[in-house]
Amino acid sequence: MPGYTPSLKKPDALELFTDRVEEQQTVREALKPACSDAARRRRLLTVFYGVGGVGKSTLCRRACELATSEFGEEIRVAVTSFDDDRWREGSTFTEVCAELCRCLIERKIEPRLTVALLVLHGQQTGRDGERVGDLDAGWSLAFSALDQGAEAANIPGLKLVVGGLKWWRNHVHRQALRERIKALGLWPEEQYGKLNIPDLEKKLSQALFLDLVEWLKENPKLHLRLMLDGFERLQSHARREDSQRRIQEFIGCFAGDHEPGACGRFRVLLFGREMLRWDELYQDPGWNECWTQHVLGGLAENDARDFLGKARAWLRSHGQAALADALAHHEEKILDASDERVRGERVFYPFYLNLAVDLVERARQAETTPDLGRAPAELQDRFFRYLEKREQRALKVLALSEVFDEALFDWLAHERLIDYPVHSFHTALRQEHSYFQPVEGRSGEWRFHRLFEDALHAHWQSTEAERKEGQLVVARLLEYYGRLLQEKPTRDWGEREMECWRRGMEMIVTQGPELGLLPSEEWQGLLGKPPWSVEYFRCRQWQLDFSRRIFRETKRLFGPEHPDTLTSTNNLANVLRAQGDYAGAETLYRRALAGREKVLGPEHPATLASVNNLANVLRAQGDYTEAETLCRRALAVREKVLGPEHPATLASVNNLANVLRAQGDYTEA
Repeated sequence: MPGYTPSLKKPDALELFTDRVEEQQTVREALKPACSDAARRRRLLTVFYGVGGVGKSTLCRRACELATSEFGEEIRVAVTSFDDDRWREGSTFTEVCAELCRCLIERKIEPRLTVALLVLHGQQTGRDGERVGDLDAGWSLAFSALDQGAEAANIPGLKLVVGGLKWWRNHVHRQALRERIKALGLWPEEQYGKLNIPDLEKKLSQALFLDLVEWLKENPKLHLRLMLDGFERLQSHARREDSQRRIQEFIGCFAGDHEPGACGRFRVLLFGREMLRWDELYQDPGWNECWTQHVLGGLAENDARDFLGKARAWLRSHGQAALADALAHHEEKILDASDERVRGERVFYPFYLNLAVDLVERARQAETTPDLGRAPAELQDRFFRYLEKREQRALKVLALSEVFDEALFDWLAHERLIDYPVHSFHTALRQEHSYFQPVEGRSGEWRFHRLFEDALHAHWQSTEAERKEGQLVVARLLEYYGRLLQEKPTRDWGEREMECWRRGMEMIVTQGPELGLLPSEEWQGLLGKPPWSVEYFRCRQWQLDFSRRIFRETKRLFGPEHPDTLTSTNNLANVLRAQGDYAGAETLYRRALAGREKVLGPEHPATLASVNNLANVLRAQGDYTEAETLCRRALAVREKVLGPEHPATLASVNNLANVLRAQGDYTEA
């Protein structure tokens, strides 16, 4: 690449991949400022897609370097990655939008309308999901919180967004901003006396579009490029009102006739595992005129041999001639082991080439002949055999934590869960191994390459002894995060505590229902105990994601009518109700009630709990007639089965009174 100076570090096959002529030219065309009116729409969205291990994230980082080296200050690049376990297909657009705002603010681009709506969302839904008041009251509270420097909203990451803005007090009068939002048609609707969340999410995509158009008009000589890595995390394959839908609406706004001079200076580069099918999914063939999609295959054979040649030259120049000779001697074995043959042609994924080179080096250190196998899966399996026992153990333990940092490593070393000295993470373990990857946007945090992580997880499932040991390690890791959470009352949790809670929940859900390392009774028991069972308003965005994942997996594992599936259905409905999605909650409550009536019977306590939950959500929507019928049903059965003075019976008395009061029947209430 012109203007790019390679570093003196060891050659990396992932970086070689991004230096190929075709990838260079495609990235340069997407970035460069000059663009005719005819080509403006065509280059609005450039998509790079391919399987894990081919180098998409590395290409994204290289695109940022190219933008700086070739175009300088003329191009402003905002980049973020969704390649993290906090992002899932079910992630809400309020959270995704907060992340987009964060990466824009880092580049000194202020999405004023968008952040205002996000803060209004957080303040108007309020603590514990209770109604704060109408939208005017929510607006007042939102700016009051900002003026005091208090927590802005129950949207993870929004505190960082608000903290990066200076214009709230100094440049924009709150009333003027509110009137502008109303004039633009962005003021959200109310539903049953609360914020209409689906309506707000639709308007967030338009608000973000208008914010960026305004910035482009204020800076007529600058171009903006938005890069989104790991998009497969948000990608769905069905037409639904989700984050992918809102993102395609936001990008699609730039293809219209509104402010073509400004819109022509905005483009998106998207990196994911699958090509986009928005033209089919949303029945909008116009997308074929607005994007270019490029499949990223592996390295061709000549590229792979070129990488091995560069690796040998680097080793010789660093006094490792013997290892360079070993690479030359075993070159054909390396290529055979890392070959992902596609339609009869040899294709080499950079991740496996890096792993093969590392394996040859370890075999030489052990003074053995390297056994690389005949396929990438065999290569990875044989690589583990060359690891020292303590290194293999440390990698396996860290993989269970999903994301890790030096503090966690030091605790594991101190507790003798791994056989390394404290403060030796970077010097003894991480070094320059390609399977360690920094977590985008979170300094000092690491995870393993997806393919490597999958292999490490599989090792814990290989024998019954490994499974039991893995369960003990997960328990100790949860102990680590749980201890940090118990240092403060829940009401005082900050970003550090929220991240600890999220990491613990990620382990429980991943190693429980998704991968099956933890038995069903164990992970369900953990979810029912503090601190993981916490009902904290700031956890709700993540609780929704975790609840959806648990619901999906229990349904897959046990079927739709199993009691565990019905419990996860009910729990997901609870989270939806707390977030104000009453329609979604009602659908799930009805499903849980029907299933429990059939499986457990009409008088079972879980069935009556479903009756009560459905009544509450109907009352919240103003359907008092059916809510009253359900409340009377629950009360009658509980009086019969439990007696008139049982706490559950008295709760039903109270629920019925609330419904009667809402209908104006104060005497009986």
